[in-house]
Amino acid sequence: MQELGELVVSTPEEVLRELATMIPLYDLVAAVDGVLSTTQPVSGVGRSDIGCHLETQQGQPGAPLLRAALVLAREDVRSPGESIMRMLILAAGLSEPDPNLPVVDPATGRRRLLDLAWKDVMLALEYDGDGHRTTKDQWRDDEARRDELAALGWTLARANGEDARRPLRILLRLARALRERGAAVPSDDHITGVVAALPSRGLTLQLARRQPRYR
Repeated sequence: MQELGELVVSTPEEVLRELATMIPLYDLVAAVDGVLSTTQPVSGVGRSDIGCHLETQQGQPGAPLLRAALVLAREDVRSPGESIMRMLILAAGLSEPDPNLPVVDPATGRRRLLDLAWKDVMLALEYDGDGHRTTKDQWRDDEARRDELAALGWTLARANGEDARRPLRILLRLARALRERGAAVPSDDHITGVVAALPSRGLTLQLARRQPRYR
């Protein structure tokens, strides 16, 4: 516990353990990513702080799931949607992309962040949440960003909230793009089977109950 003014509240570490009794693994990973985020830090809490807290919580409800989520969490994630997509990519058997990889245009010095990137093959997935691109300025900036990155040799795929709920389409597209670039990936049939089984595993509240089976 900690004091916040005149209030006594749970620490971020304890809140995560409490959340672990209420939400499934992937959603908990998104919560831990948010706490660890280097762009939106929460009271300076780091991975070691959560780990130390877990050492004092042996046998407590939620502690095992939080321990599993901490292993999967990353520091450079900027949105829950990115966290869920990264977990779905790993579940499908694809290699883990780097979250928010910085890319600098040598001609202009401008720095861009790629949401989820396979830097060895210069492929990236950009996740647009349901509230993304609500203005013309945002749309223009996105198009300029895409052009700049394409000129540097990057190929960008896009995903949105519907892809997080029904991820088969984007996972198959990513698998094919990685395969074309020489990366080892599972077969389309394997990915399709994994995605079809995901809702029954209850890993995230974001998934649709039924997954489409298409190519």
